[in-house]
Amino acid sequence: MNVLLIKLGALGDVLRTTPLVPALKQKWPGARVTWLSAEPARPLIERHPDVDKIVTIESVEAGETDICGLSWDAIVNLDEDAAATRIARDAPAREKFGITRNAAGRLAPLSPLAEELIRLASDDRMKFRENQMPYQALYFRSAGLTWMGVPYIYSAPPDASARRARLFGDSDRSTQARAGMFVGASPRYANKFWTESEIEIFCAEYQAAPRDRELVLFGGPGERERLDRLAASASCRNLRRIGVDTLDDLAAAVSGFQTVICGDTLVMHLAEALGVRTVVLFGPTSHTEIFLHGQKVVSPYSCGPCYLRVCGIRPSCMSAITPRRVLAGL
Repeated sequence: MNVLLIKLGALGDVLRTTPLVPALKQKWPGARVTWLSAEPARPLIERHPDVDKIVTIESVEAGETDICGLSWDAIVNLDEDAAATRIARDAPAREKFGITRNAAGRLAPLSPLAEELIRLASDDRMKFRENQMPYQALYFRSAGLTWMGVPYIYSAPPDASARRARLFGDSDRSTQARAGMFVGASPRYANKFWTESEIEIFCAEYQAAPRDRELVLFGGPGERERLDRLAASASCRNLRRIGVDTLDDLAAAVSGFQTVICGDTLVMHLAEALGVRTVVLFGPTSHTEIFLHGQKVVSPYSCGPCYLRVCGIRPSCMSAITPRRVLAGL
């Protein structure tokens, strides 16, 4: 039996989809699962023990792979992307689950099981206020399955120890000695993490009392300039700063911390996948759809979650989360 699972992005959502693969194989014993992803997501699933094949949407769009020309026993599409929904609609399969788009371009269920996903996408009150189900439970349900709290399935790169030694610039010391703060978040939504001045205040308070863990600031390519500016500030200049350029380096860095402080971003999902404790700040996005073993620090503002791209409220919802609240979670 051949099963096509479609989830292109975002990267955190790809990680949250990983528990679905063994569940699909339990539903259809002996099934081979092909995951259609975007190329940037490949490092998150290429070491998944239950994924039999990865096909990228880039190869499909370049004409290198003909997904729609193959015959599938089942297709499960969990992505709203236009290309993903088109393939889910057009590729032949005996059974289809998840979502597609109709002739008018609106989201539509491939089976009645996905109607709740459609309502969440179109009903802000339901998504922001009423829904209490984590992402995984919703996706499992749309495929006719029940999520039983299965964790993410992800393995750090096999050379993670060597990567950590290179990134941290010292021997691969115990993670007990480090807490890491990821200093940025996707700009897709406003106020997903503290401003630089708020990070500086936190760093000053962190260092004002004796701590049993070193605080390390880290970020990816999008945070490089922010890390450089923080390096010049009085409260951060004595802290170690780490910049990473690849997903595997990011995973290696995350695995080198006992605790990670971050916003609702990919780093939160990586830490959860790697069993690293998190303290996560939530403002514009929903904390209820996130299943987390760590500590959630939620903004007290009643207008959130809002998922706004731009917000003019000052001080922002993230500013209302004080360093002391985050320190208490450590």
